[in-house]
Order: sequence, then C-alpha cells, then structure tokens
Amino acid sequence: MALPGLAGDRRFTGHALRKANEDELDALSRTWTATNDKWVLADQLQKRGIVAMPAEHLKDMLENDPQLHRHYQQVSQPVRPDIRIPMDRETARWVGHDLVLGRAPMLGEHNQYVEHDVHGRSDENSAAMVIDEVFS
Repeated sequence: MALPGLAGDRRFTGHALRKANEDELDALSRTWTATNDKWVLADQLQKRGIVAMPAEHLKDMLENDPQLHRHYQQVSQPVRPDIRIPMDRETARWVGHDLVLGRAPMLGEHNQYVEHDVHGRSDENSAAMVIDEVFS
C-alpha cells in the first residue's frame, strides 16, 4: 500500500481495534484500491500469503477469471439464437461427468409431445384444443 507506518499503526493491531476503527481502515483500503487493477492487487496480496480475490461480476467470471469461466455454459432460445444466455452449471457436479445444461423450453414447445405421448390424445382432439384456445 506504500504506507510503511501502517503495519505498526496501533488502531489496527488486532480484530477489536480494527473493528473499532473500521471507517478509517475502509478509507485507506478504498484509496489504495481505487487506483489499482483489482486483478493485479489480488495477485500481489496472494503472493504475500493474504487471502484475496476481486469482487467479480458476470462479465469478469465469463471472460477474465481463469478458474470460473469453465463453470459457465452458454445457451440460446430458438426465437433469439443471436443472444447467448450464460448459465452456471456448477450447482451439482459429479466426478467424471460433465454437466451439460439445455435451454428452457419455449412457451408451448412441448404441447404436441404432452398431448400425444403423455395424454394419448388424437391429432383432431389436440387441434380442437388449439382452436378453442386451451393452449397458448
């Protein structure tokens, strides 16, 4: 932080004192971090044995973080294939199995399957339900 006297500053020697002076400590940290790249700072702190990681937003996780970008998969919907939707696939993991997520179904996309295969309705019956606006 280029503040040589800070390490011995009595206001911050121990948890209770740091807590009592947290506004001053926050101000010092804010000043230091405002002019530095968060990734560079995290690397510098980690090299000194300090647990540190930048606060990330989704763009960071997808494009910059060397660990987390693999946790996401991108899918799209048929009506807007140009829009890629990032999905976190880390909710459940099993060793030796890659979790591949599919997109959410479109409204009414599975009506045909449900009506014919699940409920056993005829084409005529399904058509009548569409005409009667039972389905969207």
